[in-house]
Amino acid sequence: MPAGEAPTPPLLIDDMEDGNNTIIPLEDEANPRRGYWFAANDMNGLQLPAAGDFYMSRLELPRGDSAWAVNSEADNGFTQWGALIGFLLNADEGGTERVYDASGFRGIAFWAYAESGSYARMIVDVADVQTWRNGGICGTDGKCDDHFRTIVNLTPCWKYYEVPFADLKQTGWGEQFDAVDVTQLWAIQFRFNSGQKFNIWVDDVAFYE
Repeated sequence: MPAGEAPTPPLLIDDMEDGNNTIIPLEDEANPRRGYWFAANDMNGLQLPAAGDFYMSRLELPRGDSAWAVNSEADNGFTQWGALIGFLLNADEGGTERVYDASGFRGIAFWAYAESGSYARMIVDVADVQTWRNGGICGTDGKCDDHFRTIVNLTPCWKYYEVPFADLKQTGWGEQFDAVDVTQLWAIQFRFNSGQKFNIWVDDVAFYE
């Protein structure tokens, strides 16, 4: 995909060009997609944007037609599980969170890069109804949140990534499931473990067929 080109709906989830923290809504009555970006961490270090105050960042040098992207920066002060950014796929204005059927797609795609000095091995989590703590499937004894994941190696310049659903695996500490349930996805997350200082940019997040 050319550097300045973004996919079109229903593939495109968010191109960030509106500058707000919501993904691009897809008003499908049977399978709506309307969520928002968030940040989360173990509350020991410093992360920007802070949890509860998510915002988009203007690119100093536009990437083709793209002038806005997600930027997240954190120090190495997180000592438990780390820090992340991500977005919900189906949350209404009242805050009710539901799942989204992504079975028509093969995986997630995005552009990303890491600033100089940033830890470059980024975890991509796909959280489904099985691993989501409010999904009603995983237990309540600390066995939720072991989401299906892979690791991508970020570079110092923009690079296009594709993450196939079929390649995702759980870490193994939580309740285990055979495969990600693509018919019931809750969120996509970009995560770093404890002690990992990072400063990363993400743009043009999409599904791909």
